[in-house]
This record gives sequence, C-alpha cells and structure tokens, in this order.
Amino acid sequence: MSKTSEAMPSGRVLRQRIDKGQVLLGVTIGLPAPEILELARDWDWFWIDGQHGQLSYDTILNCVRVADLVGVPSVVRTAGHDYSQIGPILDTGAAGVIIPMVHNAEQGRAVVRAAKFPPLGQRSLGGRRVIDQFGSKYASIANQNVLVLAQIESVEGLANAEQIAAVPGIDGLLFGPADYALDCGLSIESASDISEPRSQEAARKIAQSCKKHGKVACSFVGSCETAARLAKLGYQMLSVSIDAALLAGALNEALAEHRRALKNG
Repeated sequence: MSKTSEAMPSGRVLRQRIDKGQVLLGVTIGLPAPEILELARDWDWFWIDGQHGQLSYDTILNCVRVADLVGVPSVVRTAGHDYSQIGPILDTGAAGVIIPMVHNAEQGRAVVRAAKFPPLGQRSLGGRRVIDQFGSKYASIANQNVLVLAQIESVEGLANAEQIAAVPGIDGLLFGPADYALDCGLSIESASDISEPRSQEAARKIAQSCKKHGKVACSFVGSCETAARLAKLGYQMLSVSIDAALLAGALNEALAEHRRALKNG
C-alpha cells in the first residue's frame, strides 16, 4: 500500500485523544517563524493564528508542514467566516480551523458550508497539498477528521452558544475571554485568568453547551490555575500561552538573572 493511501489528516489524532477524555495543552503561534514549532514539538497541539498573528498564507502553510513534520496537530484561526478565508487554510492540510466571532447558529451553518464537504457543506476539493498528501479520498475522510471550532467571544454568541453547538458540522466551541470581556465592558486585565464572575459563567455555559451536544470545549487561558479550573468544567483543548509572550518572558528573565549575577559578583 502506498504512503499516500495510508496518510490520514492529523485532526484524527485530536479526535482520538478528545474521545479518550484527555486535556490537550497547546501554544499559540503568532510570530512568522515556523522554526518555533520545531522547538515546541512536545506540546499537544498548535494554535496557528491567522487572525491576529503576523503570518502570511505562505508562513501558515509552512507552519502546518512543520507541525506535521514534528507530529503535532495544528489548528489555524482564520481571519474571517467566508470561504475565501476558510477554504485555502483547510487546503494547507491543517488539523482544523478556529473561526472567530461566531455570534449565532446561522453564522455557524455558513461556516460549516464553507468548511465541510457535501453532504454537510459545500467545500470544494482540489487543494494541492491535501491531494498530494491524502489523494482523492480526502473528500470522504475530511469531514470526520478535520475540526471546525466556532469561537464564542461576544454577549450574543454566548446567548446562542447552545444553538451554535447543535449545528451539525460544528465540532466544538472555543471561548474567547478577551473579546468577551470587552463586549461586556469588563476589565481586560481579568480576561486571561477568567476571574470576573460573568466570564466564569460564560466559560461554564460554553462547557455545558458542548457537553450537551457532544462537542469539544476549548479556550485560551493565561495561567496554570485557570487551565486546571477549565479542565474541571470539561474543557479539553486549552492554549496556555503565546509564542511572543514565552519568548519575552524567557528573554527578560535571562537578562534579570545576569544583572543579578553581575551585581552580586
């Protein structure tokens, strides 16, 4: 049997681990340096940020390739909802997509039309990399092995979370605490640790909606304590930091350590 016929989308790995009840820790990639993914090969998944990250399409494609090389599934956040944003990203062979600012079930259904092949959606088959990797069978296996995550990050989105989770083809909901805090008029400083009562209730409602409809609950978190708290609520995909923040923290700590050594020496 040829290698092409044996290949499967890396989203299957995510699904298998989710089905086993595992909590998967990811890191968000926003800097235009695919080499970072090689250094982060022990993480469970990569969030490649095509919305707010400094990434061109070519860089996203290379990030997905590096992720496959090191054996870590990559999920790409798109810049928008329409097929021109979603289709090309899925054609990179990513394990899934995160769609920002999904506010209602109608938008969720439109996302599915763009992201899933018939009969669930209207995605077009022909992406060069997925054809090279998986052959024409990709159209028959992608719907079950490529994750589509709707990001809930507004008051309206939260009110409609259960209806969005119920949409066939939506595989999970991802809580966006920063934009939710902004939409609620809450302190943005409280967003990363989801410490405001309204944000905590939002996180709980999203988890409950996912559980009811058999979908995966995901979020960005800013601390170990927040990750543990969300895991207890049922969240299974957590992005726990951003490459730029990790780099800045390591650089600043190295500088502080050397300055202390020089001062004390």
